[in-house]
Amino acid sequence: MGRHAGFRDYEPAGLTGVGDVIAMSTLITFFANSGIKPPSVLYSDPPNGDELTGNLIVLGDADMNKVAKLIDERGETAIEAIGIKFQDKLSGRLFEPHMNAQKTSGVDVGVIIKTVNPYSSGSYVFILAGSYGYGTRAAATLATSSDFLSLVKSRWSTCECVFSVDVVNDVPQQPKILLLRSS
Repeated sequence: MGRHAGFRDYEPAGLTGVGDVIAMSTLITFFANSGIKPPSVLYSDPPNGDELTGNLIVLGDADMNKVAKLIDERGETAIEAIGIKFQDKLSGRLFEPHMNAQKTSGVDVGVIIKTVNPYSSGSYVFILAGSYGYGTRAAATLATSSDFLSLVKSRWSTCECVFSVDVVNDVPQQPKILLLRSS
């Protein structure tokens, strides 16, 4: 999980966004209900080599999560985080949120990326990220849905998904897939 270090005067231990916390809770509940041992929760600052082995679930994009940044720097994916926007490097298409002035309603965007873990042979990295916490929360909801899992689990070794999600009074609604690519 990413940790916001810019608030050290307020909270020296760092802060994590509500969307990330709800996303992690969604994933832990999903694993528990599936009879799978829930993952260990680690902050991404800075990861040691042992923390990069095995299958990883990364919440947040390269701006907030140092593990996502390491993966992004390796160039393993065609989706790039640019500030609060995501760009498909293959088509040049830009995906950006459109929120109201209070950022409580509008449309957020996010990504789900499954790629080979460049630090651990035979393992994968799953990146779930939104422009805002609403998108990260929606990424966990979409990634654990039976429809999405049936696509990713059975046929694809890697995938890249960009989605939008309507946000109404701080609550993300059902995500809508905008781009889905696999290999």
